[in-house]
Amino acid sequence: MGYRKPDTSYLESTLTKLYIEVQSPYNDGFTQWTLKQEMYMIHKQLGDMLKQLPTFAEEEEWLEDLKKKEMWEILTQ
Repeated sequence: MGYRKPDTSYLESTLTKLYIEVQSPYNDGFTQWTLKQEMYMIHKQLGDMLKQLPTFAEEEEWLEDLKKKEMWEILTQ
């Protein structure tokens, strides 16, 4: 049995749903804040996991390219 890439669509879908619910005018501030806290906890957990992983060849260049793309998106808005 070989490598099987985990399906990240469930995670992406869940994060999108949280984002939408936090911004929904139909939710009160208490509900929105609770959901935003969950997003912060996911962010923290992901950051902690990434810190524990090794650095790979070309990773720094890839991250630099990602930052440049993000910066370009901001500048072209």
